[in-house]
Amino acid sequence: MPGTVTAIDRAQAPPAPGRLGQAIPAAELLAYLEALNRWRADRRQELDRIDAAALQAKDADSYTSDLTLAMTIWQSVTERLERLTTLWDSGRAGPQQREEMSRLIWGTGSGLGNGGGLGLSLVEACRLSDATAVQLSHRLSLDPMAANIGARLRAVRAGIERLRSDTV
Repeated sequence: MPGTVTAIDRAQAPPAPGRLGQAIPAAELLAYLEALNRWRADRRQELDRIDAAALQAKDADSYTSDLTLAMTIWQSVTERLERLTTLWDSGRAGPQQREEMSRLIWGTGSGLGNGGGLGLSLVEACRLSDATAVQLSHRLSLDPMAANIGARLRAVRAGIERLRSDTV
C-alpha cells in the first residue's frame, strides 16, 4: 500500500495525482497529502534507523555522502509538502490554488522553492528518496531479503548439488 511501511520497514512514496498545469480534483489532493505526510514520517524514521546503523558500521565515513543526499532529499520533500499544505488551506483551495499545487508536485521551475538545490519535481524527489533509502539499506545489510545473498545462493547451489548426487 503506497505511503506505508512494508514488512521490512521501507516506505514507498504515494503515486501523485494529476499532471502539470491541471487543477487537480480536491479529493485526489486530500488523499495525496495524507499519504505523503505518512510517507514523509515513515521515511524519516527509516532514515534515522539507517543513520544509526551507518554510525555503527566499521566504515561509517563511507556512508556520509549518501546519508547527506538522503536527508537533503527528505528536507526538499518536507519543504514542498509544507507549501502544498499552506495552499491546500484545510480544503479551501480553489481551482487556481489546486493548479498551483500541481506545479508544486510536478514542476521543477525556479518558483518552487529551493528544492534542496536538486532541480527535481516532488515526484522525482520522492522516487529518488525511495531509491536512496533502498540502496543504503542494502549497503548496510538492513534489508533481510538482501543480507548475505551470496551465502544464501551458495547454500542453495550446494543443496541442489546434493539432490543431484542423491538422484544419480
